Amino acid sequence: VKSIQQAIRHDPGYGKYIDGNLNLSYGYFKEIPKQLKVDAVEGDLNLQTNLLTSLKNAPKEVEGDLYAGANYIETLEGGPEIVTGDYKIAYNKLKNLKGIAKEIGGDLHIEGNPLESLDGAQDTVVLGKVYVGGWPIPDRFEHRPEPAPERGLHGDHRGTIRSAAPDFLRPDKISDAFKVPAQGRMGL
Repeated sequence: VKSIQQAIRHDPGYGKYIDGNLNLSYGYFKEIPKQLKVDAVEGDLNLQTNLLTSLKNAPKEVEGDLYAGANYIETLEGGPEIVTGDYKIAYNKLKNLKGIAKEIGGDLHIEGNPLESLDGAQDTVVLGKVYVGGWPIPDRFEHRPEPAPERGLHGDHRGTIRSAAPDFLRPDKISDAFKVPAQGRMGL
C-alpha cells in the first residue's frame, strides 16, 4: 500500500489519480484501502480474488478495465461511475446491479452471481456485450425440454442452457434492462 501511495498524483483541476494500472489482486483486502482513494485510475483496476464485500473507496473513473471477480461483493454502490473498458464483476454475491457504473465502454461480466433482478441497470450504458450465466445447467443426460420457437429456441445446446436461466436473464430482458447507447444497441 505504501509503494502505491507514492504513485498517487495530484492535479488541482483533475484531483488525485494514478497514472497507470492499480493492482490490488490477491491482497486479502476486506475493503479497498482508504489510503489509496483516488478520483481516477488511468489504466486497469485489478481487485480480483480478495475478500471485498463492496467497492467502497474505488475511484470514480477507471480508464481501462475493472477486474473485481472472485470476491464477496454484495453491492456495487461506491464503485466507479465510468469504466472505459470491460467491467468484470463475475463470481461475487450480487443480488442486483444497484450502484453499477453509468458508462461501460467494453463488456460487462456479471456471470456467477446470485442475481435476483437487474435493478440498477436502467441508467447504465454498456457499449460491449453483457455476459450472464452461472445458473444450474441441466445434466446432458437429463430430459431436455422441447424447443420453444416463440422464444427463438430451436433445439441446440444453447436452448437448454437459456431455458435454465431465470426469466429476467433472458436475452430480450437483458437488453431492455440497460439504457440504450445513443449510437445503437449493445450486444448480448
